[in-house]
Formats: sequence, C-alpha cells, structure tokens
Amino acid sequence: MRIGIFGSSLNPPTGTGGHAGLARAAAGSGAFDRVWILPVYHHPFATSNPSLLKKELISFEDRMAMAELNFANLDGVEVSPAERDAFDASSSRWREETMGTVDVLDYLLAKFPQHQFGLILGQDAYASLPKWKGGREGLAARAALGFLLFARDDDAPLSVDQAHSSSVRFCELDENGRSATSVSSTRLRAALGDPDTESSGEVLSDPAWVHPAVRDYALQHRLWPPTTTTKL
Repeated sequence: MRIGIFGSSLNPPTGTGGHAGLARAAAGSGAFDRVWILPVYHHPFATSNPSLLKKELISFEDRMAMAELNFANLDGVEVSPAERDAFDASSSRWREETMGTVDVLDYLLAKFPQHQFGLILGQDAYASLPKWKGGREGLAARAALGFLLFARDDDAPLSVDQAHSSSVRFCELDENGRSATSVSSTRLRAALGDPDTESSGEVLSDPAWVHPAVRDYALQHRLWPPTTTTKL
C-alpha cells in the first residue's frame, strides 16, 4: 500500500483551511492509498536535553485526541501514534539525541515492509531538508514515493533543481487551485487562550480555522492560557 506520512506538532490541529484541508487534498491527490497523520511525540526523556523539547507543546495524549477529532471524517486519512511507538521501540541512544523523521521512517519500513511511504510537507519544510537529520538524500532513500508539497502564497520559490526533482510533486489545497492559507496553529492557540474577544470568536466559529469538536475539547480542558504566543 502507498502511504503518505503527514507529520506535524498539531498543537492544535487546524481546520479545512489548514491541517484538515491539507490532509484531504493529499488523500485525494492520487499519490497515496492512505494518509497517516503523525503527531510529533513529546517524549518524557526530553527534559534531559533541551534541544529535544518544544516546551510549548501540550501533551501527546491531548494532541492525539484532538487529531482523532479533527481528521475523523476524512476518507483515506487516519491518525497514527507512530512517532511515540518509534521512540518506545528505539534503543536508549534516542534519549540523548534528536529522533528525526528519518528514524521514524526506518521504524515504519521495518514494521510495515509491505508498504511504501512518501512524505507530505510544506514547501518551506522541503527547502530546509538539508538541515534535517539524514538530509534530503537520507529521507529520499527511505521515502520511495517521494515528496508531496504544499505551498503558502508567501513561500520563497524552490530552486530549479528542487522544483524539478523526480521525487517531488505539488498539490493544491483544493480543486480551485487554492494554496495553503494563513490559517495557523499559532493564531488558533491565541484564540483558544482568550476566546471571549470578537477576533477570537471569529476564528473559533470558522471551520477553516478549527473543527468544532477540537475547539470544544481544547476549551473544556483549558489547554492554552492567554499568555501562549510562541510560534511552533
């Protein structure tokens, strides 16, 4: 089976103008048979090495729960705890260094040898792959299906070599050729932390920004205080 891997902090997951829309478009692109959503794992050993920890991340369990709500009704899309499982199955060395996407792919290839995998990325993330663990070459060697890219309107253009690589495909957010929007987890966190303002109300009532079940879960559990402004 052809599996597209969409990894993200999902802190929180955004609606049809963000994460949900991107997952739906990827599932409908023809590039994959299934899309797996992988929330980044905030593992308990990260506190021994600050470079491993995005301290603004809420718990993995809460992000998994919201992801399940966010993507529940999308055909061909499922949420997977594979990053956590990869860490749990790893040797102790990952307690001392960053677990990268390359390591998660190694885990998935070993566990699911019957599948082929590809990566779903923003164009900006793809451009930064040389800085990722394993680099672009290491990831491409494991991602047999290559890279499916989304771009925001303000993304810098890729180089000619990057854009015309045989491993790269591009996908629009919807059938109207719309690119990824300004919807962001950063702005959504701010609205969830201060939900009573007029601007927050506009965000929290718009499905492009947030699925109602995700909004209700985050507010009920008081996941973000008003002071949360750091961008992930």
